[in-house]
Amino acid sequence: MTVAYIWVRQAGRGRLVPRAPRLLMIAAALVLLPLLQARASEPGSGRTITRHEAPPTSPSPTTPSRPKLIRAFVVDDKLSALRRDPEEGAPVLHRLRLAHQVFLIESRNHSQSTYSRVAVSTRTRGWLHRAAVVVPGRSGDDEALLKLIRSTTDSADRMVLCRIMDDHFKTSPLDKQALLILGEEADRVARSLGKKANKRLTGLKSDALRAQIHDYYVNDPALDKYSRLSVRFKYNQATSEYIYDGAAYSAIIKKFPASEEAAIARQRLEKDAEKLAVRADWLQYEQL
Repeated sequence: MTVAYIWVRQAGRGRLVPRAPRLLMIAAALVLLPLLQARASEPGSGRTITRHEAPPTSPSPTTPSRPKLIRAFVVDDKLSALRRDPEEGAPVLHRLRLAHQVFLIESRNHSQSTYSRVAVSTRTRGWLHRAAVVVPGRSGDDEALLKLIRSTTDSADRMVLCRIMDDHFKTSPLDKQALLILGEEADRVARSLGKKANKRLTGLKSDALRAQIHDYYVNDPALDKYSRLSVRFKYNQATSEYIYDGAAYSAIIKKFPASEEAAIARQRLEKDAEKLAVRADWLQYEQL
């Protein structure tokens, strides 16, 4: 078969070239294109994968979801034995102190169990009695905490529980009652601390003192554990007594100004202000 050559002038070269090879390449492309499309089709689906469509991937195996961790705080150290297994006779790993933060490991298998799986640290896990902790924001836990506060007889422990209520149940309407109990307990502690400090420091001889007697009272070791609870006392040298600084009462007035507890708090602050005024008068008398 005779192939007809069509001569065209190549741009910029000034010479003639045959056009037949270009026509042959176009014809070959038209023949091969259907074959390429057929190979790109998915077997058995009758669907062709286009240029802009990614091929389907096989579904990956589902990974198990991580257990949910819920922050909680120890409020009953009589039940705070961390056990190796959820059984009464299981070995005790630790005894957790009041206000210790733990994380409950939520599990459907033990939702009705007496013990909860908890994480104490990144390495320590164990089982804790459910009644030993409260969860901020969980319904009913603020009521349970207030009952514990009222039934606790130790002053320091009661203050710790009041702090948990005020720090982690800020939106609870029961917070004002816990703050009032905290202030009243601090007033009782102030009277007790003053009597004990007077017995220890009254016998000190003046020539053996390396500082003012007031400095010995405000640095008394018995104040340390209350200072760690943010409960602070002032010393009134005129009456030889400690006076609570009234921080809990001030918090009630600020957060719940129209409440019955706020009215009581104002009375307590006025009473403490009168005691401090006695000290101011005494200092003026000493300076005369």
